[in-house]
Amino acid sequence: MLIDKEQVIKQFPEAKISNASGHIEYVVHCRKFHKKGGKYKLSINSETGAFMCNDCGWKGNALQEFFDEGSQFFASMKIHRRYDVPESTSSFRSYNHVEWRDGIPSPGKLKSISCLDPKHPAVNYLRERGVTDSDCHAYDIQYCTHGYYYFCSRLGTTSGRIIFPIYMSNKLVGWQARQVDRNNPEREVWHGEEVGWWKPKKVKLSDGKITYSDYEVPKYYTCPGMHRSRSLLNFDYAIKDSDMVVVVEGPIDCIKVGERSVATFGKKITKDQIRILKSNWSKVLMILDEEVDTNEPWFKELENSFEGVYFLWMKLSDFEDPGSAPREEIWKQIKQKTKNDYSAKIS
Repeated sequence: MLIDKEQVIKQFPEAKISNASGHIEYVVHCRKFHKKGGKYKLSINSETGAFMCNDCGWKGNALQEFFDEGSQFFASMKIHRRYDVPESTSSFRSYNHVEWRDGIPSPGKLKSISCLDPKHPAVNYLRERGVTDSDCHAYDIQYCTHGYYYFCSRLGTTSGRIIFPIYMSNKLVGWQARQVDRNNPEREVWHGEEVGWWKPKKVKLSDGKITYSDYEVPKYYTCPGMHRSRSLLNFDYAIKDSDMVVVVEGPIDCIKVGERSVATFGKKITKDQIRILKSNWSKVLMILDEEVDTNEPWFKELENSFEGVYFLWMKLSDFEDPGSAPREEIWKQIKQKTKNDYSAKIS
């Protein structure tokens, strides 16, 4: 037998075994995009290594595609770029299609955080959240001086935002652009050197709640065309420890926890992200924000989706999220949470 069961289970925890035409086949979920998920549509021949999806027709050599130890399964996934689509169907306009690297479009003209003035708003924003100069270097954090993408008059561009590159298998697969803001004492938003600080007005919504006039503008812009559902920030560092990974929501949370952490880019974690986590770590610890209700049905479904690995969740005491807590305190609470649950030593 060319491919044994242990190899398959490591990459495809959901695998089923089927006897077909005198040989064993492993039936798994297809890793290409499927509107219905591609569940149990891909068959792998244990004798030849050939695989084929009976839904989308994807086929190839499983030894090269899935079981080569020098690569990860998502390395072959194509990143669909918006500039391959007619502009009339795009949700944004680009001033200049400039490639950053690895075929990924650049968010704009970039500067390394270390090249900015120590009193720059972006530098102050990161320092106030405990992100050090060494963190900025390790995570290749950039600052966008002039955004290339104009999303719409309400959303503006990526100008004045902090850029977090996302690497997987040593390739750039996308980026997220974080808005710089402050409350001092009124809320202000940094719109770059040309505009400076801008003060949103307070507005009353139809339900009576008071908010600011830019409440519809997202704090994060994601690289156009990026498969966010298949990406994890800091994956290449976190995978160096194959035992345990700490899962958080956003880039700042991830940086504060450190190299053993990955970020999912939002409150919802996708099936593809779960697959990546289960395929690469035997223990998964998820740190939830304070407001998450773990009694809701969706969270119970999330817990069930991690069947096959040791899954644990926690909330930080006295802090809303990891981004608001010191790294030492985060790991103190992680150790306290895991000491009776994990046999492996947390260092």
